[in-house]
Amino acid sequence: MKKIFTILLFASSIWCNAQWIHSGPEYYHHISKPFLIHGNELWTKSNSTILRSLDNGNNWSTICNIPISVNDLLVTNNYAISISNQGIYKSSNNYTDWQLTSAIISNIIRETITGRIILGSGPYYSDDNGMTWSQSNVASVLELRDIVEYNGKLIGAGQNGVYISDDNGINWSPSNQGISALDLTQTVWNICIFDNKIFISTGSSTGYYKSSDLGQTWVQAYTGLLSNSIINPNIVVINNQLLTTNSNGIYIYNLATNDWQLSTINQSTLVGINNYHDNKYWGLKKEFDGFVKTSDNGLTWQNSFTGIKQADCRRFSVSNGNLYSIGNHGSFAYDTINSAWSRFTIKGFNFKGSLGTDSRVYDIKKGSGANIYLCSEGGVWKSSNNGSTWSQNLAGLPQQTVPSVSCKVNRMYVFGTGGNDTIIAATAAGIYYSTNQAQSFTQATGANNGNFNDMVFTQGKLYAGGNGIYSSADRGITWTEVNNITSGLITQISATNTKLWVIANQNAAFTNIGPDTGLHGLLYNGISYNSQFLTGYDSLVFINNGGSGVWKINENQINATGSNAANIHISANGNLPFRPIVSPTFDTVLWYSDYLSYGDLKVFNGKLWLGTQNLSTFYRNMNDFGYNFVVTDNNRKNESNKILLYPNPADNRIYFTNLPNNCIIYTYNNLGQLQNSFTTNDKGGFDINNLSKGFYFYSIIDYNQNIISNGKFIKE
Repeated sequence: MKKIFTILLFASSIWCNAQWIHSGPEYYHHISKPFLIHGNELWTKSNSTILRSLDNGNNWSTICNIPISVNDLLVTNNYAISISNQGIYKSSNNYTDWQLTSAIISNIIRETITGRIILGSGPYYSDDNGMTWSQSNVASVLELRDIVEYNGKLIGAGQNGVYISDDNGINWSPSNQGISALDLTQTVWNICIFDNKIFISTGSSTGYYKSSDLGQTWVQAYTGLLSNSIINPNIVVINNQLLTTNSNGIYIYNLATNDWQLSTINQSTLVGINNYHDNKYWGLKKEFDGFVKTSDNGLTWQNSFTGIKQADCRRFSVSNGNLYSIGNHGSFAYDTINSAWSRFTIKGFNFKGSLGTDSRVYDIKKGSGANIYLCSEGGVWKSSNNGSTWSQNLAGLPQQTVPSVSCKVNRMYVFGTGGNDTIIAATAAGIYYSTNQAQSFTQATGANNGNFNDMVFTQGKLYAGGNGIYSSADRGITWTEVNNITSGLITQISATNTKLWVIANQNAAFTNIGPDTGLHGLLYNGISYNSQFLTGYDSLVFINNGGSGVWKINENQINATGSNAANIHISANGNLPFRPIVSPTFDTVLWYSDYLSYGDLKVFNGKLWLGTQNLSTFYRNMNDFGYNFVVTDNNRKNESNKILLYPNPADNRIYFTNLPNNCIIYTYNNLGQLQNSFTTNDKGGFDINNLSKGFYFYSIIDYNQNIISNGKFIKE
């Protein structure tokens, strides 16, 4: 059912110190061992959060957002240690506070039987619960990716092969006899003990070895593996079986025949199995949505990643009451009724289609009927079944040969009513439009050169940014350059009441709507340089600076050239993860670059949304910025609240009941051609004297460019 939302707002000057709320999508793409078991608890980590489950993985909760790239965890009854690319963090107070205890960077951490803690990098070891570290005696620094303890020895696997320690990690020596020279150039990813033998894997289909003499000599053990396509490079011992996974399915090592055989675990859902716990197999889907588990030998799989939120969100798209998050892991759609995200396009789908291979998505727009449009390196794709299937549309779009043949479309805007949509496509070779639901495209007049990256609709005009700013008053068919503004490549454009805001060469700037002389930069307090994304709403603009976070500016506090603007740093007033950085230039600062370097900003459904890298999305209620929103679903509105046109038939004027402020009304003939546009500031009804007798359609678009009402009327 189509859900359309009307947003009523009342502006004020109130601003309060509030929190960012971590939304979704729920997603988990870590490909090593999914979790560790500590008593009755399951622990896991994403790239930048540590999570725990107290109900066997049905739900996960964030223990802490340490804004670091978490590589591995060690959990004991008294403390926990997290190792990362920014050093070692330790918590000794029920995992509430985490302190940086060392600058050592490592990928794995292990505890031996004696209580000694070993770091894979170095290697280093500690005998005081990780407070101080000593480096092992090795000829050169090692990078171990896995360590096991067996018969009084530590056996480590990593770069350039296998290493053994006979003295609990103080000294290490290589032990690679029997491993091929080619496999020694690979990383040995993991090591395990099975049937009193040591097994290792380099991640290729032939890079499996076993040793029967405590790692002194090795023989290959890959017979039976039928494919070079490795889904999960690990070999694991679970439920008294040695398992690995490739593109054909899950393999079990047969001790009687000394080869790998396809298991009886159901292959219909390809899963890389990593754990066995609670009488269930656990693993990750091929598309890496998250944990799954099975209690019936793989016949059915149950998702187990509720609460884990680490998807990428490179861009948002707001279209006809819908919000889409677009990232490296595919795209997701937001359900405003249930406040939840669901997958919209699968990870890795080839949206370059007939032109090659490329999975990137740049924009998604919902049409006025059942059609949804998506733009990519392979032109514009259309779906009429909510994304279940897609058809590629290339006719008329420009083909580019750098870096390879493509019909790349950067952004779209869709006008339409009654299922008749006009699609405006911004490309690297100009602006193109389609009046037949993307079946074919025609080059627009006046914008036939330059790289166009983004569009915004405001005050009855469509604006495009790229090599300059262009405007169109006829829904994208013809364009006019705005005051010869060509100050660098514009990557994003948005609007407030009186200004157009852009990101140009990673600098935030604006131009006044109407006559102006150029772009005006925001060169104060460091928020202009390295700016990545912005969005405008009413009199406010929000800017995402890749390093320092999110800022708010009120256009009413800016003079004509922007030199006296007041701005507020709204990242620091919430709970976004950050990590402190000390540099020669700045004191210790809040630094968000690990997560916000390509996160978009959009206002939707009464909230300011922020996309991140590896942490899904966050939002702040617009009430925090002085807007009292009442959000209602048109499909659930009482009949008395509906927007209605009268009289019908009409003579020379039409009127509407319950018409909100800040809307634009469009009328179209039966061919879908625009006839009139009216703003809700018009008084005394709307003049239709220019229309001939006949049937007409109307469409009402709100401040967020959502269609809030459609209908038809007769002109007498």
